[in-house]
Amino acid sequence: MPLRLATFSDIGPISKILAASFYDEELNDHIFPFRKQYPHDYLSVWKQKTVTGWWDYSKVWVVWENEDGLTGPNTTSGTTITGVAQWGREGEGSDRLWGLVRWWDPRRLISPFLSFIYTVRRFFIRNRSVAQPTPADPNPLNKWNFGPRLWPFTSHYFTHPAYRRNHWELCTLAVDPAYQRRGIGQQLVAWGLERARTDGLPAVVIGATDTEPFYQRCGFKYLVGYASKAELEDEKDLDSSKATRLDKTNPLNARGLGGGAIMWTELRDEDEK
Repeated sequence: MPLRLATFSDIGPISKILAASFYDEELNDHIFPFRKQYPHDYLSVWKQKTVTGWWDYSKVWVVWENEDGLTGPNTTSGTTITGVAQWGREGEGSDRLWGLVRWWDPRRLISPFLSFIYTVRRFFIRNRSVAQPTPADPNPLNKWNFGPRLWPFTSHYFTHPAYRRNHWELCTLAVDPAYQRRGIGQQLVAWGLERARTDGLPAVVIGATDTEPFYQRCGFKYLVGYASKAELEDEKDLDSSKATRLDKTNPLNARGLGGGAIMWTELRDEDEK
């Protein structure tokens, strides 16, 4: 079976697939403008994100293994991983995704502890692949502040009564460039959508630029807005967030970036709101 849950030994190959799959994205030109000069630093960011995400017990990693018998840089345990997805369970029940884990379980402190360690490390050892502050952009986007800075502009797409707080979210989807257009991505998406259906919940994804047709074919039928075009619903959300204190406009829109289609598999009926 080529589709399986990831293991801890997959962290290295997963990091490489993420780094390669998103390498040429427009957003990466802003987040990692020096990735070509410092490829090791670039990969280390993805590995940090993967390790931290691994210990987030509200999420699960799924991988796809090739069946052609070839080996390569993403080889682990004798097989080559060619695709990966990270799915998250949001809202009630997220702390029970892994069975025995509960809100009081001390293992849930591993992910925030690792985030703190990596933050301290970056303070002393600068990552050379990422954007540095300039007079034109004193607060550049990076992999650590991107989500918190965008959230005040997009939160209403997840908290509005038309959507469900309890849902599954496709957090990350990546396929090795050498194996794209073989249906691997669709299989990784289908795994999470089946989990959502089993739980009786909808699923949501924020897609990269021009990925709307792909996700609509997979089952994300309702395109409700774009992260790159979203406006602030409540300015208090912006003022209360230190991470966004310098952004008075959408950080994507301010940099001329597009994409970020927010797509749901279903919406609430009027009588459920």
